[in-house]
Amino acid sequence: MVRKLARQFGAADTQNTGSITEAQARAAGLGYVANHFRQIDASGSGRVSFSDVQRYMQARSTTQQ
Repeated sequence: MVRKLARQFGAADTQNTGSITEAQARAAGLGYVANHFRQIDASGSGRVSFSDVQRYMQARSTTQQ
């Protein structure tokens, strides 16, 4: 699952900046990231890194247990 997400994230990062916008997430089919973008983007920068996504998913899985 993480590998697939990492591949999709890499494909979405068309500018090779290490981060993506909400529009890039949507265009790449990263629905979960796009739908939770504002929560993942805790700094409000308009961009999220793969680490941000992993951190958010880990926090969600911990709170849902």
